[in-house]
Amino acid sequence: MEYGWIEPAVLIRGRWAWPIYRVRRFWEKPSRPIAERLEAAGCLWNCFVVVARPSMLEQLIRRATPELHEAVATLRARLDTPWEENAARAVYGRLPSTDLSRHVFQASAERLAVLPVSGVGWTDLGDPARVHEAQARLGWQPASV
Repeated sequence: MEYGWIEPAVLIRGRWAWPIYRVRRFWEKPSRPIAERLEAAGCLWNCFVVVARPSMLEQLIRRATPELHEAVATLRARLDTPWEENAARAVYGRLPSTDLSRHVFQASAERLAVLPVSGVGWTDLGDPARVHEAQARLGWQPASV
């Protein structure tokens, strides 16, 4: 079970029709026995669908990984200018690999909420083998050049 899990905490009361919970903890790709215990305890697969205001994501990144936030300052200053594309190439070319789930969301779990969803299909495409499996399942052929 190569997936991350989210352990929900208390229900957030409100006028919405769906159950939304505070996040107690993220579990990043636990072993199979732990994943089975998490599932039995009502934890949720982390399918990494994020709904947020960009300003909130920026705050979470600044708080959890200030060095990452600072590294993209040049890009933020050039958004919506003729220099944006070159700035993006330069910034992303030198950024270290960062796992948002582990480095940002885990560090900010108490500020996040989770909405359980069922009855939908989902595939984690983070591994080339799973991309090929999804292509085969959907009957998609790789594009030829």
